[in-house]
Amino acid sequence: MEDVDPTKLGLGGEDCILVCKDGTMCAVDGEWKDTQEEEEDAPVSEDATYATLEDGSQVEFVFSGAIDHFTTSDLKERQPISIQLGGLVTEIGDCAFSGFSNLQRITVPDSIVRIGDYAFKDSGLVEISIPDSVASIGRGAFSGCTKLDSVRLPSGLVEIQEQTFQGCSSLLGPIDIPSSVRRIGDSAFMDCSAESVDPILRIPKQVEEIGAWAFMGVNRLILFQERTKSEISAMSNYPWGVQKIDIIIRPGTAEQLTDKDIPAPHSDETPHQGEGDVDDDVVIGTGTFVKLAPIPLVSSRQKSPLDDLAVATVKVSPSTMRSNGGHPPKDPDGNTTIYFADGTLRTYDWSGEVSMQTMQEAGLCGLKTSPQAVQIGNKVTAIGANAFESWTSLKHVGIPSSVTSIGDNAFIGCVRLKDIALPDSLTWIGENAFMDCRCLHNEIVVPESTTHIGSKAFYGCIGLARDGFIVVGNTLHQYVGNQSNVVVPNGVLAIGEDAFNGCEVKTLTIPKTVQSISKNILNGCPTIKDMFFPDRGRDDISKLENYPWNTS
Repeated sequence: MEDVDPTKLGLGGEDCILVCKDGTMCAVDGEWKDTQEEEEDAPVSEDATYATLEDGSQVEFVFSGAIDHFTTSDLKERQPISIQLGGLVTEIGDCAFSGFSNLQRITVPDSIVRIGDYAFKDSGLVEISIPDSVASIGRGAFSGCTKLDSVRLPSGLVEIQEQTFQGCSSLLGPIDIPSSVRRIGDSAFMDCSAESVDPILRIPKQVEEIGAWAFMGVNRLILFQERTKSEISAMSNYPWGVQKIDIIIRPGTAEQLTDKDIPAPHSDETPHQGEGDVDDDVVIGTGTFVKLAPIPLVSSRQKSPLDDLAVATVKVSPSTMRSNGGHPPKDPDGNTTIYFADGTLRTYDWSGEVSMQTMQEAGLCGLKTSPQAVQIGNKVTAIGANAFESWTSLKHVGIPSSVTSIGDNAFIGCVRLKDIALPDSLTWIGENAFMDCRCLHNEIVVPESTTHIGSKAFYGCIGLARDGFIVVGNTLHQYVGNQSNVVVPNGVLAIGEDAFNGCEVKTLTIPKTVQSISKNILNGCPTIKDMFFPDRGRDDISKLENYPWNTS
């Protein structure tokens, strides 16, 4: 048996029972003496991370390898205004600095090779220079950074992913898109609405694909370098959701685009007839620019096959959605409303249980870009199995009080789902219901009416972790921390399946409040040595569900 001091595990030196890995139990005396020498304090690394707080004080952290939302949780509580990352950090992982509202500047060292999905979402960043060592930047990495006005992109970047700078309403530019970039994703610069006489983007000829609505809400000059008008208009998803287009023509030529050359969005048939004359040419350097008349988005929008499967279809501006917290408006007739990335709001007459079959019949399965927000109507009484499985762009869901159950896998893989409120009417949450909804960050309040929470219902929801513990409804669903001696929080009633899978836990302390423990609690945790049960006798422990929990 390995020597472990219970007093260092938060046991207060009181008598307790130790359950060893082989399932045997023995009493541990409060007079325990540590037989191992105390480790000397580790020297401060020159590659430490430094955070500057509002009062001017500086705090040192030792981060290494890939850092994520959990790694930075303690740092987030301090709300730093600037951060200098140390040279031991290699990746800024998913949601790592998401919600750091006071963070204005961050120094990114050339040891960083990747910036993950939503890494800086909704942060207070004002500027950032990304070193050339960074090979990829994830979806929505800087989305919602409303104060960001300056960005330097790495020279080896191949793709600007979906929503990377969406909602960066102060972004002035000009941003030089590196010649290595081949693709700009859907909504990448959507609602970058800052006004300036300078161009916002310079797009090189190497860019081969631009996603739908990539520039929607941008009312600034976009420079396409060394392209002919036919090359530009032939590009995918042209004209990318913009209401006016400014284009650089191949240097050294007199070739120009006129408003009649620009087709209406999503139309391959009739060229747009501009409302008024084309503005005078603007000449910058060796390129000739022409400013085009506004293109109406609603009246000329090509009808989608989805419209035939919906009760109604309207256009809703992003600003209207933001004013409602990102949620679609509630339908007065109890129908379900769904908001799509192209600004379309569709209404569906659903009642009873909605399931994967419901979505298939509505043409909502297998979409390239999933809907972004759903307000379920009050005619719906149950969310069935797999109903919203892997809607990877879904951010907001409203669930009415008419819903009493959420089925197995209902929202599994909704990796961008930010918040969920469970109605007081809810009685049942199925297995894996919200598994891997890693951007969920609001406190999940399970109503008293809920009698069942399925296995792994909130497994992988790293945004819900507090001190490394994902606890929802008094159940510990998963531990995502990096401590070797773990003390489960007091008040936890149950510990779920695979709760410590992948962790390097050596000792585990279970509080007296815990009444149920999954038999697979230690799956994937080969380092576990001992389990402590303070204030419990042998008989009490052996009566716990699934004892001895595959400890042999």
